[in-house]
Amino acid sequence: MEQHDSDGYYNYRLNKQKDSLFLTKQPIICEQKDAQFHFSLKNTWVKDHLFHIEGEFLVKGADFSEFYVSKYYCVLRHCESGKQYAVALGQIKQENLGETIGNFNGGYQACYYASMNLKGIDTAGFEHGKYEMFVSLAYQSEVFSHQIPQLLAINEQGCYFDKL
Repeated sequence: MEQHDSDGYYNYRLNKQKDSLFLTKQPIICEQKDAQFHFSLKNTWVKDHLFHIEGEFLVKGADFSEFYVSKYYCVLRHCESGKQYAVALGQIKQENLGETIGNFNGGYQACYYASMNLKGIDTAGFEHGKYEMFVSLAYQSEVFSHQIPQLLAINEQGCYFDKL
């Protein structure tokens, strides 16, 4: 049994090993300098208070081919107040993703992230302002993050992507 959840600032992992239960807590935005990874943003859109992101995020050694082995988050960090929101992303299976990091043996099929059901992330209840955007991958006891090279601006009318 393994479960991940976030409060916007930390990833919490509940893991059962034999007869013991472990809870770990790590920052939801975590830079792993030594990690070999591939990140791409394949599609984005905005509509009113909704925005959508999807793409590939693979970390060498985090070779999961099934759902629920890991968890992806879109993390928004307010540029002025520092307030953070972490929204769970869905996963889509794609073939041959491992080839982007030199692995031709498979095992990375579930490393494609997207907003849940491709319906977007609702920002209507979020604090107005500009946000840095990150995609974070929680896998086993580690968190890997990558900053998206644009900002998300939220106001009364909705949201839009802006230059970083």
